[in-house]
Amino acid sequence: MYDNRKEPESLRDFLTHLPTYADNDYNEIVSYIVWKAVKICLTTDNDKIDWRTIVNLLESQISSDNSYKDVLEGKNWKDLHRHDNIDNFHNGTMCNRQCLPAEIVYYCFTCTINPLYGICDACFDPDEHIDHEYSASVITRSEGRLCHCGNESIFHDPESAYKCKNKLNNNRNNKLSFANNDFFDPIMHAAFNDIIDYIIDVILSTNELKNTSFTGYSHISTRNHNPKDNNNANNDNDNSASNDPEEVHSSNKDSIFNEILIETTESRNMVYESYASNMNINEIWTIQLNNEDNQVHIMDLASKISKVLNKPIEYGVSICKKLLEYNSPVVLAQTSDYDKIKEIYEMFRDENIVVHIRRLHDVFKVNLMEDLVHFLYNLCTDMNSPYEMKYTLRSCMMDSWKPKIEHAELEYNQPLKTKINLFGGFLSPGQFSYTSSTSPVSSPDEKISKKWFNPWNFEDCGDDHLAQILQNYDRDLSTVVAELSHSNICLFRGSRFQYLVAECFENLSRVASLRMTKVFCTLFSLTDNARRYITAQYLDVYLNVVYKAVSSDPVGIKLAFMSLMSQYTFQDPFLSNLAIQSGFIERTLKFAFTLLAFNSEDLVTFLPISIYNKFKLPSETIKNRKTIICLKDLCTLVSANTIPRELLESTSIFNCMLDAILQFSNILPVRREISEHVEFENFDFSTYYFFFSSLLIMIDGYLRCISMISDKEFRYTIIKRFMKVTISNGFELLSTSRRLVDHPVAFEEGHIPKLSAVKEKVCNHMTDVVRFQVGIDSQSFLNPTSYLFKFILQWSQCGRYEAVPKSVTSYVDFHKFFDDEVQALYLSEASLSTLVLIGQINVGFWVRNGTPIMHQKRMYTKFNMRELTYMSDVFNVQFSMCMANADDFMVTFLTRWGLKSWSNGTPMGDYPDDETTMAVVNECLLLLIQLFTEIKSLIVLSSIDNFERTLESEIIHAVAFNRCTYAQIMDTIPEHITRHSTFDNYLEKYAEFTPASGGAECGTFHLKDEYIKDLDPYYLGVSSSKRYEIEKSVRNYMKIKEKKDFVDTYVPVKEVHDILKDTPYYNLYAISSVDTFGIFLKSTLEHIKKCRYENLLPRVVHLIHLCVVNNLNDFMKVFWHEYEIIDTEFYHFHSIGSILYSLLLDDIFSNVHGKIREIFRVLSNKAPHVDVNGYLLEQTPSFNPEILKSSKGSRTSKEEEHLRKKKLAQARRDKILRKFSKQQMKFIEKNITANTSLSKMSSIKHPSDYSNTSVSLPGWEYPDDSCVFCKIEKNDDPFVYFSYQENNICDFGIDFSIPKHVTDMLQWEQKSYSEDENTLKMKYIQQAPVLRICGHGSHINCLGNHMKSAATVHTQTTKNVPNSYGFGLIYCPVCNSLMNSFLPKIVKFNNKSRESFWKKINQSFDVTNMPPELMLTCTKACDIFGELVGHDTTKKTFTSTYDIISNLLVNSIANFELRLRKNLISGTDDKQILSNLPNQCLVTFRLLSDLLTFTNNRINGAHSPADIMKMGRLKNGDAYNNVLSISNTIFFPNQSPLNSIEQILDLVYTKMEEDIILFCRGMLMVNFYESMDDMEIPWNKVTFDARNENELENYKVATRVLEQYLKFFNYTVPNIGLDINKVSKCFYHLLQGTTAVFLRRLILLFHVHFSVDDEKIKIENKLGDFENAINYLTRDKIKNFGELLSNFLNNYLSSAIQNYDNTSEEERIKIFTKLEKKHFPAISCGHLISLPYNLSTFYTNVEYEVNKIERILGGESVLCLLCGSTMYIQKPVPLHGYKIGECTNHLLNECESDSNYGLFLMMRTNMIYIAYGDRGTFYHSPYINKYGDAGEGLKYGTPVFLDNEKYEYLTNEIFLGNMIPHIVFRATDGNSDQGGWETL
Repeated sequence: MYDNRKEPESLRDFLTHLPTYADNDYNEIVSYIVWKAVKICLTTDNDKIDWRTIVNLLESQISSDNSYKDVLEGKNWKDLHRHDNIDNFHNGTMCNRQCLPAEIVYYCFTCTINPLYGICDACFDPDEHIDHEYSASVITRSEGRLCHCGNESIFHDPESAYKCKNKLNNNRNNKLSFANNDFFDPIMHAAFNDIIDYIIDVILSTNELKNTSFTGYSHISTRNHNPKDNNNANNDNDNSASNDPEEVHSSNKDSIFNEILIETTESRNMVYESYASNMNINEIWTIQLNNEDNQVHIMDLASKISKVLNKPIEYGVSICKKLLEYNSPVVLAQTSDYDKIKEIYEMFRDENIVVHIRRLHDVFKVNLMEDLVHFLYNLCTDMNSPYEMKYTLRSCMMDSWKPKIEHAELEYNQPLKTKINLFGGFLSPGQFSYTSSTSPVSSPDEKISKKWFNPWNFEDCGDDHLAQILQNYDRDLSTVVAELSHSNICLFRGSRFQYLVAECFENLSRVASLRMTKVFCTLFSLTDNARRYITAQYLDVYLNVVYKAVSSDPVGIKLAFMSLMSQYTFQDPFLSNLAIQSGFIERTLKFAFTLLAFNSEDLVTFLPISIYNKFKLPSETIKNRKTIICLKDLCTLVSANTIPRELLESTSIFNCMLDAILQFSNILPVRREISEHVEFENFDFSTYYFFFSSLLIMIDGYLRCISMISDKEFRYTIIKRFMKVTISNGFELLSTSRRLVDHPVAFEEGHIPKLSAVKEKVCNHMTDVVRFQVGIDSQSFLNPTSYLFKFILQWSQCGRYEAVPKSVTSYVDFHKFFDDEVQALYLSEASLSTLVLIGQINVGFWVRNGTPIMHQKRMYTKFNMRELTYMSDVFNVQFSMCMANADDFMVTFLTRWGLKSWSNGTPMGDYPDDETTMAVVNECLLLLIQLFTEIKSLIVLSSIDNFERTLESEIIHAVAFNRCTYAQIMDTIPEHITRHSTFDNYLEKYAEFTPASGGAECGTFHLKDEYIKDLDPYYLGVSSSKRYEIEKSVRNYMKIKEKKDFVDTYVPVKEVHDILKDTPYYNLYAISSVDTFGIFLKSTLEHIKKCRYENLLPRVVHLIHLCVVNNLNDFMKVFWHEYEIIDTEFYHFHSIGSILYSLLLDDIFSNVHGKIREIFRVLSNKAPHVDVNGYLLEQTPSFNPEILKSSKGSRTSKEEEHLRKKKLAQARRDKILRKFSKQQMKFIEKNITANTSLSKMSSIKHPSDYSNTSVSLPGWEYPDDSCVFCKIEKNDDPFVYFSYQENNICDFGIDFSIPKHVTDMLQWEQKSYSEDENTLKMKYIQQAPVLRICGHGSHINCLGNHMKSAATVHTQTTKNVPNSYGFGLIYCPVCNSLMNSFLPKIVKFNNKSRESFWKKINQSFDVTNMPPELMLTCTKACDIFGELVGHDTTKKTFTSTYDIISNLLVNSIANFELRLRKNLISGTDDKQILSNLPNQCLVTFRLLSDLLTFTNNRINGAHSPADIMKMGRLKNGDAYNNVLSISNTIFFPNQSPLNSIEQILDLVYTKMEEDIILFCRGMLMVNFYESMDDMEIPWNKVTFDARNENELENYKVATRVLEQYLKFFNYTVPNIGLDINKVSKCFYHLLQGTTAVFLRRLILLFHVHFSVDDEKIKIENKLGDFENAINYLTRDKIKNFGELLSNFLNNYLSSAIQNYDNTSEEERIKIFTKLEKKHFPAISCGHLISLPYNLSTFYTNVEYEVNKIERILGGESVLCLLCGSTMYIQKPVPLHGYKIGECTNHLLNECESDSNYGLFLMMRTNMIYIAYGDRGTFYHSPYINKYGDAGEGLKYGTPVFLDNEKYEYLTNEIFLGNMIPHIVFRATDGNSDQGGWETL
């Protein structure tokens, strides 16, 4: 058979012909042979390989023998010789670790040059970063972050790159920094060539056949590839106008494109028709299903597969299981009958299931290709892979791909199939345009011959082979660029790497794609100079990669890959510099703008549309938001580069950025709706804002490079050139957005635009103002040139990381650019209009425009755009204030606000009503204050200084005077600030953290005292509501600190004049020196005074205060100037100063009296030359100097009278209250004889009419709770408490098969147990019904009425039906707790004395005298409890009811005792334990005790002594807690001849006997650990040396007891081999522990039944210590456990043996069978599994690293807190037909703990998922950050750590405390619509 086939000559031949050799069946044997052959090729020259042997092996019996397949499929043979890099070894390379969500990354700001660079937890060594400033962040983005450890280029000091935690990585090898011939392996290179070439061959062939129609292989749609049709369809987005000179050239190119396309289509159709006819080629056809193609629920998918293929549902489930498990396509059917395949395809299509018809041959090739990818992945992740292998693989990747034409099914000479379009799917934009349409001036230094792609011409390559590869690459690239002159399709036969990154993700499965991504990461992790070469290739193919990612990326792998590549390339300064001169920035920007006009569905493989050569935005909306990735990469590039001079010198880059941002000029115009509300609210603008914000960040990063220029001459040249272009474009845009005088010549270069101006006279000053009205004319929020202007000016005065010398900044003189004051004024025209627009929106003037206008304003002023847009507008207006004519500015400013009439003295006419006018004036004053105080942008020294000032302001004003949690601060401050890696460090700098205390869950921050002075209620980022809050808090702080009255306090002002005097903005307060400003203030004050606008006064006075403090001398001429008099009859109060004085005389303005007095105080202290008193004496009619001093001496008689009346009213109130108090005390004395409470014992009278005694005894009173429904006290209506019964954990057992389990119990008993060593889980959990009340109740009739009304509502409900109603399940109306039963309050007091038990005195109440209604209620309660435990009501007896209530009581106590053990080991005082016994538990237990008394008295006749003795033997061992339940009997009157102590001892002995038998059985099952290492045996790990003779004797007694009971199992202790003495010591201590648990429960039960303690012996200190407990219960008859064990041996064991001997064999079997369900009880506290301290530990362990790809594909991992198993949430289980998820299945069927409740830790989102039946909910996690906040979903990015208290609360209070049903039902609200919790 082989003789007829060609023998392969190379690995490439072998792979090509492999489908024939293997008969198209790719199985594990074929895979094994392929891997073996590839490994041979990597180490052996091709001439020495015997290919015949390998092929013969494929055709031998081995390939067809299923036994070999089974062996390989059962073994993970591919990883057998692979060594995982568990120690994170990466010596000589950059760390290749990808940190995924929930992992921690460290940022050291001292070592790295930029906060972008993170170091993973496996590399970061805190010892190497002592005294460094660093922070830790949790990864939240899905693509993750890279670790940059080992990359020298990102550190200030290259040596800092070698501070890895693994010291083996810190050996610096200079040889590895350069490419070298020594690292190149020609044998490996040949093998890699063949492997990668084959992968590319298969990818290209599969790429053509992937998206096929039902015919198997679809024909090309002429609709998608007809350029004419496409141009018509995208007419709005076509950039070629009819008069465009490029149109003719474009048409020629389109014709060429059509010729190629037609030729390709015809040839492909011919092949397809041949395949489809199935006549000429004998093929096997398959139906294949891809996981990514169908967004159908997996259960529906399985059902449809079974339906179409006519198979059982199990078949569909198995197919889906394989589909999910392997994440690769699955073959559903195969046959040679093409018509049958086509029929099946049609059936699937009818079911809306996407499947593909493919040849079996093609399926084989794809499987082979993915297996080769897996092989490469293993090589790259193998720790033992040599550096030479990675180096050679990279060299192979960079080499050009050579198609193999022989045996190929596709004709590779067709360029559209075999070449890469460097412009993605677009056509070439034509000749490279290096000038801007708005700025035709280019730099003389830039060559005009620049092209879209340029050869790289790398030099100094130390590797000859690599140098030849680069030379060939540059040659091919030059050829392609030259062909662009006559062809508009930029097709390039690139390197293998370029083909793979462009095409592989389209054709590989998710698993293979992730593996290939890891291979690419390995190539970039090599840190030699050769990484520049592969980066250059990535830059060239970047547009194609973006195009493919934007057009189709259903699972997000492409975008994640691009994000990783961005971190490897654009973030690396060494690599980002490559893009500056390559044209990358220019072509990427134009490409991004072109993509904006197309949806993903429009982007076909070859789109006959050219990239826009001129920037153009879509007219309606931006259709593709994924394009943002281009801008993000460019932002990173311009920020990380280290060659700012080359970047800024490039005119083409600047022009591209300028053209790009100018496209956002005058877009999204807004116009106020006047008549009616807007009919349709359109939010399409949000996409423009989304794109514009990223573009603006990129422009800012680009212009920030100015701050890195130290050459002042070049710096000045760049700033001058940029400023000139920006101003010119700004004026041109202004001329198009405002009305023109003469449109054809509206703009002349270098001159002010001829705008339509109007003469406006405001405040006695007339000037020309641009004809424009905010709120009337159309305008836009966005003013791009204003932002550019601000960026240029700001960064011209800054350094990048530190301040630049004064000589550099002063060299740039702004006055040289703005010698014309009118030009300086017009620069802020657009910015001022936007600020006024925002003010008008704030006051509701634009309310008819609806929500969109508010959303635009919020995006502009609140989110990450604020620093770049809103602050830029403020800066530009401040610039005009400094440079323009002050009077002209004020006239323009007031005109824009529309306050002409207000300023001229008429408070009406500007706006429709007075309220709007006043609100607008308020906003106008606020803006003036902010313009005078927001000077951050004016004084910034460096980029870091700018960021620190922003952080300081935001944090200070977010915290203010409040105590804020971390979450509140994060929600208040914009996300772009809180997401910064340094945020937490600065937060701790400005605010003090106080840990949580008391009942608080989270700690709080409060502002440090030294920063309180920086609080400013008028800060630009403060909301209006918080502004008032801060102002009030500042004044209160001053009141306390300076001990002033509140009326004398004020808000301090900022002193900025000294800060600004050495800056170009020293003239900021110039406008406060002119009369225009003064008249405006004077008019405003007069309006306020006359119209009583007291709300406006604080801001205008604060504005005056600012001017007085910061411009004292110049402002004085305005302050005291008496302006024109409107009313001639009044001659006083016409200056600002005199009006302020007059306001002090009016009580209505008392809120600002303190600030006005402060203004005059400043004048007196800082301007002694100003005669304040003289001015006021002259300008006021009756001046009183005392008015200016203090409010205390100037209070009017009216105020004094008000205070006098207030004090008198207070005195009367106090007198009345004293009188009421006396009356109340008298009432209490007459009506209450004794004061009782839960915590204090007193003498009381039994109030029950049916009590059997009237003697006053001390007792315990039930809480005096009222009915939650009627709130009325009814003596004739029984009161019941709401309760909930559910199974919960009462005990758990010891697993003797795990020696550490026994060891932990022994250490617990000896109090040497350490929680840190607890790695075990609770096993053999024993559950029983447990009762819990919420503490509220009602009358039984009120409850019945409530249930009836609920049932009525239930019958009328049509959806979301509360299924709880009708089953007796309701919620407490007060606390919303769940209720399924109730407990009646039978008596009001429990006065049963413990002394009566010892004396056998009956103190129980008389049931026969109970009211009938109460007896009926008690009977109902018992019936409900019986039904809840599943008791058959038809067989109900009083005895069975007694047993149910008794078991319920003892189970509840057992559950409580289990929760109590934690306090016993923690050292809590025993007395505190009982005194702190929760009242809720105590009331529950005592109510049950009373109900048990009721049922006991209903039993005819008490238990006889014989019954008691019978119940105490093993024969009744089938009931859980039966021994403890028996103890209830002895607490009631009985006829036993034994005294109380003897009855207690009999119970204790019975429990000891049961535990002894369970111990013996457990030890025999493990054969006393004979086959185990001696060091693991419990009695060898724990020391039991006898401390005295008595203890030694006790050990001997234990030995005798143990030997006797071992005989029950027919076991005789051997004389040699087993040291029974050691076993007996272990047995002694374990038995002592279990007996102590029983005694503790017995004492609790005793405490419940009897409330009055003994006078001499108190119970409070008897819980923790065994000796005290046994002494109390035996009245000092037995002193210790040794004595108890001896009595057991002497008095009980003999009768037990005799009883056992008298028992028949059949009865013995029954006894031991009943005990099989029981296990030796554990004595430690109940606990969940042990969790690591750091949540990220789950993602950094070895197991996760090994299976990282599988974990990524599986979804979010969850951890069962009961057994420690790991699974995936929301992943359906195939075993149950995908109806339930893994978590629910685990709880119901798999969890070893066998609990009713499930607790799952969601490790990625840091939440607890609680499962309860078919319901569930989410609960906060015990993992919190250092500020006490859990941050669900890790949304804040702060590392979280285990809080033991919260974890303990989750264990004891939520899990063991029976709170889970309440939490779950509260969350799900008892609805039938349960939200699909069972699918989790």
